[in-house]
Amino acid sequence: MKDKIFKSKKILVIGESGRGKTTLAKALSEKLNIPLYSTDDFLWKKKFTERHDRQESIKKIDLVYQTDEWIVEGSSSHLYKSALDKADVIIHLKWSNIFSQWFTLIKRKTTRDYESIADLLKMLIYVTRKRFGIANDKEKTNKALLEPHLHKTIKLKSYKEINDLLVV
Repeated sequence: MKDKIFKSKKILVIGESGRGKTTLAKALSEKLNIPLYSTDDFLWKKKFTERHDRQESIKKIDLVYQTDEWIVEGSSSHLYKSALDKADVIIHLKWSNIFSQWFTLIKRKTTRDYESIADLLKMLIYVTRKRFGIANDKEKTNKALLEPHLHKTIKLKSYKEINDLLVV
């Protein structure tokens, strides 16, 4: 698994909020000396308050996917959908313990001045509803998106697995 990742030039890191996508992607970017991009930077004009035009965001991130090397992390499927075919490897962060996700989101709030308590509560409600299938069908859609790419998808199910991956 490590060999596959460390030999790759186009890496897609996906998963829900609070799973460690950014931390993992930054570490891989530093180790592999590959440029890092976040779907959030293409999605938001002003972080978590004002969005870019959807089609314009897709066009801009598609320019990244046309380059020879990239690491892209994010949870916005409309922005990573076109990377699924182009990626050498897809790292999908998904584990069953929602409590660790809540803890991470709450802890992360302490470092984000731009995120209000109301924003945090919305996020906690959103991830909970998504986890238990109360929200939209996005999870099923993401699963369906990954299905044709399972041969190059690596699932990590805990922070320990992320740490183990990064130890060389």
